[in-house]
Amino acid sequence: MDRLHDWQLRLSAPATGQYVLLLEADGDLVGFACAYGAYDADAGTLLENLHTHPEKKRQGAGRRLLQEIARWSLAHYPEGPLHLWVVASNPSAIGFYRHMRAVEDAQAVWNAPDGSRVPELRYIWRNPSLLLA
Repeated sequence: MDRLHDWQLRLSAPATGQYVLLLEADGDLVGFACAYGAYDADAGTLLENLHTHPEKKRQGAGRRLLQEIARWSLAHYPEGPLHLWVVASNPSAIGFYRHMRAVEDAQAVWNAPDGSRVPELRYIWRNPSLLLA
């Protein structure tokens, strides 16, 4: 899928339950996140994107974005967990989510746009309020 088209659609005609969050510092975009509330009956809200600028990693931007998504999810979908999928070959992201108390609870294979099959892991916070402690 064309990512530019995908994001233009997300921002111009958001889906029901979609939340996009931008994090700025001194007028510069530091990171962004996109979530879909109550996306999965068992796993709850889906954190579909969480990205920080490479030069801002390990400075708290990812934590702040994740905490704001958790606050939003708890406010609008208080009974549900929060989850995300991460490419299994991304140890940096996996380490971050584990550090933030996520638990791996599923595995799948993503059919990437280039035709490759990419192993991915689902991480979940059964209680998203843990992210706010």
